[in-house]
Amino acid sequence: MAGKFQHILPTFLLKGFESHREGEKIFTWLYPRNQEPIDASIRKVAAEKYFYGKQGELCVDDDITDFENEYAPLLDELRGYAERTEIYDHRVPHLITHLITRTKHIREIFRDLSEVILARLSEFFSDFNNIEAMVLGKYGKAEMEKKFGEIEGSRSYRRKCKKLIKRKLPELLRTQKNEMLTYYQNTFKNIKNGLPQIIKQEHIKGLLKQLIPSPRLEDYQKLTWIILYTEKSIILGDMGCLSETMKTDTFKVLTFKDDIIKNIFLPISDNKLLMGTSLAELPDLDINLLLERIAKHSREFFISSKKSNELSSMVSLIGSEKQLLNKEDVDQMAKEIFSEYTS
Repeated sequence: MAGKFQHILPTFLLKGFESHREGEKIFTWLYPRNQEPIDASIRKVAAEKYFYGKQGELCVDDDITDFENEYAPLLDELRGYAERTEIYDHRVPHLITHLITRTKHIREIFRDLSEVILARLSEFFSDFNNIEAMVLGKYGKAEMEKKFGEIEGSRSYRRKCKKLIKRKLPELLRTQKNEMLTYYQNTFKNIKNGLPQIIKQEHIKGLLKQLIPSPRLEDYQKLTWIILYTEKSIILGDMGCLSETMKTDTFKVLTFKDDIIKNIFLPISDNKLLMGTSLAELPDLDINLLLERIAKHSREFFISSKKSNELSSMVSLIGSEKQLLNKEDVDQMAKEIFSEYTS
């Protein structure tokens, strides 16, 4: 049965970063953004109220709990493997795919992207010339053709109506200028206010459909999986997994179709990493770079088994690399959308 507080990252992953125990309680050092480190129970780390929904409503928490019960032993096995052991267990790509698609990071990435696109749309529709171009352009013409087909009467009558409306439409639009500008601005404002709930519902629906999405699974099944040991303590970011693409020095939480994956990293304990690589030879691991990237791509926190000044200094990096698309990508996307409806 779904509980009130639901873990965005599974406790079987968090426990690999144990700082100490008090009875059955496992603790870790939590490094929140803009705060001092906290010695926190893993039961309270990466947990959010009804993140996967409430019982009786749209909810995937029970499915995720079943998944965790099945895959928790796998991570315990992986932590016991020797350095540079190659992993052939078919469950590993399944685990990685699930972890990447279940987190709060995914929701926030799509919220950020949606807000950027909505801002561009709002800007576009704040100019009446753009509204007029859309209504009189290809989109408007297609919609009018549908309406003309619904007019009762002879073909001659419909043709006369069509001719009249086309002649009068520009003038009619201008008389409704203020109302139309207000309508579109209110529409985009309401959509923006409702985005968190919309994205939450769509995320839950997606997880209900597939806890392990097939297209992503296929990408990760092509990688070679290996256990790496590190002398330096590593951290776990709130995204769980972090991918490195073939593009120079580019790390991403979520990769897309055009991204060529070089490596995927999942910290599984204080000094062990599960890494998937597409390279023929095992690459050298720059642990300092990886720690920096994990901190930068985390949005709210990272955890560690250790408390140190070095890790505290990395708190300022949290959230510094969270943009999904750069301005050029968004501009190009907006240009393509607008030209489709105004040409």
